[in-house]
Amino acid sequence: MLSTVANGQGLYDCPCRLISNADCAYPKQTGELRVIQDDSLKAVIFKTASSELVLNHKIYYSSEEDTADKSIQADSLIQQLFIKGLLTSDLLLKEFNRERKYLTKKGDTVDETSHVISKILLIESVERKKINLEKKYIQHAQNEVLFQIAIVFDTPKDSVERYLQECISDFNLLLTTDDISLGKGNINEYLSKAKIKCLSWRGFEI
Repeated sequence: MLSTVANGQGLYDCPCRLISNADCAYPKQTGELRVIQDDSLKAVIFKTASSELVLNHKIYYSSEEDTADKSIQADSLIQQLFIKGLLTSDLLLKEFNRERKYLTKKGDTVDETSHVISKILLIESVERKKINLEKKYIQHAQNEVLFQIAIVFDTPKDSVERYLQECISDFNLLLTTDDISLGKGNINEYLSKAKIKCLSWRGFEI
């Protein structure tokens, strides 16, 4: 997936430095987490108390990792991530709307914070990405798994957010555990112990 990265680079004609809090670690979501099979829409709805993720077409799991478990099904993975509070529409909205203020070379502050109020997010794809690290960091990343999730905001056609219906937004979800790495056949055990090290909006696909 090719994306524009949401870090100020490329948004302006000069390098910009993020001056907002860059912490992208989130606690697992708790509370109402319901999985609804809507046969009339041929969709699976992952619903919280205030918003929902919708999977309304067949998606396939892909991986850049040679050792990845080929038996993983994309829809099952999304459901497990949701049930365990690791990937919800609330978390995605919170990250997308996180404050993003940049300081330009001239000393001006530019506010690129989004204020999306859409409550329905459509899942487009999920992919396991390879974690590229220097050798000295590899040992510390053995228990980490990186997923890239592509979603579309289902916004009203007459709203100021309607442009988001034409955009695919890429999010990186970096998970980690204290004592287990993801191997073949242990996806459920891994996700049960996983926590969100970083959920980050990477930009729009181009």
